[in-house]
Amino acid sequence: MAGLVREWLNVCNTVQSPPGRRFHQGCNNDARLNGRRDMLALVSIGGLSLLASPPATAATFEQNSNSLAALGMAPRDLSFPDVFEGHWKVESVLTKVELPFGEEAVPDLAVVKRAQAEDLDKIVKYPIHFQRNTNGSVILDRKYNTAAMLEIYTGMSLEDVMSRIQWKASSPDHLEISMPGGLRVTSDVTRRSQELLSDDLLETSEFYQQLVDSAQMQNVRLKASRAYTKWRWREADGPADNVPTIVATQVISDFLSPYDQKATILQSLGKPVTIYTYRMSLKKM
Repeated sequence: MAGLVREWLNVCNTVQSPPGRRFHQGCNNDARLNGRRDMLALVSIGGLSLLASPPATAATFEQNSNSLAALGMAPRDLSFPDVFEGHWKVESVLTKVELPFGEEAVPDLAVVKRAQAEDLDKIVKYPIHFQRNTNGSVILDRKYNTAAMLEIYTGMSLEDVMSRIQWKASSPDHLEISMPGGLRVTSDVTRRSQELLSDDLLETSEFYQQLVDSAQMQNVRLKASRAYTKWRWREADGPADNVPTIVATQVISDFLSPYDQKATILQSLGKPVTIYTYRMSLKKM
């Protein structure tokens, strides 16, 4: 999700609005719009475990689709302990932005510059929801979570944004957004894993691709990203109410796509060119 909204905001700053009206509030340089790429990968989180798997590259995305899930070789969706179920208030802070190959390897450097200038060490608050699927597993409500974040960044109502998002818990890998002005964003989880490291520590990872298209764009924009998260929690009968029930550290890694310059792709060797690290705390609403 972090990647979805970050990419959408980037495109929104470069695509001209239809004559006579603004694209929407999220495209303006409003002082209240901090944390532009703090979209939590809570709607698009996942991939391969950093600890349990060898390094993965962007080139493996297409080769390792969720057809593996159909064969029982990968989880159909991320699942969480029962304590996660329900609505939560999140406080998220972007703590670090890394460019392993320098600025020259980053295709969307303006987005990175905005993150460094406006988002570092800023607290962003938003709601998220975990629901049960038909199998009884607690999963991310990716439609609601995406809509809740877009509501904050665009100024549109939650109901309006929800009506523009297509996602089903029975098919969790695919999500589509249709925004004003003809902007279309699709996100597909291509690879995921999770591991319970202890009774109160869960590691999740997802790779996902985002495709952004609009009649006003000369070329479609393709992004390949990974969200790796470590979740730690306490049971509901734990300490005082002012202590977060869940805390998490999340790393969003952006890779180059086949549409980027060949020389830069060879330089990165399939490794991420931009890395965002977040610290999050969740309290029950």
